[in-house]
Amino acid sequence: MAPPIHIKLISGILNTIVLIAGIRNLVAPGTPLVVIPEDDMFQAHFGAASDPKMAHVFQLFGVFMIMAACTKHVTVFGHSEGTFLRKKLFFVLGLADIACAAIVFQ
Repeated sequence: MAPPIHIKLISGILNTIVLIAGIRNLVAPGTPLVVIPEDDMFQAHFGAASDPKMAHVFQLFGVFMIMAACTKHVTVFGHSEGTFLRKKLFFVLGLADIACAAIVFQ
């Protein structure tokens, strides 16, 4: 059974924001986003822009944020059940594993 439209709408908006924050953490750790309130204070507190070790931690965290958001997008907007849903979920989780390994071994 497919999720109701209001669940799709809420999940789509919230997980898109998480996806944007994850991509930011992966590509440019420490850069504040306008979409997230007080994100500049959060980034300054942890020092992701100035400390390379924290930038590495933020990149790993970004990969996991992207993985969670993409998994939720696939679950809500993909097939409702069965082999096709599992195939798409394995694809998303496999890409996240490859991205995590690439960051760890850089």
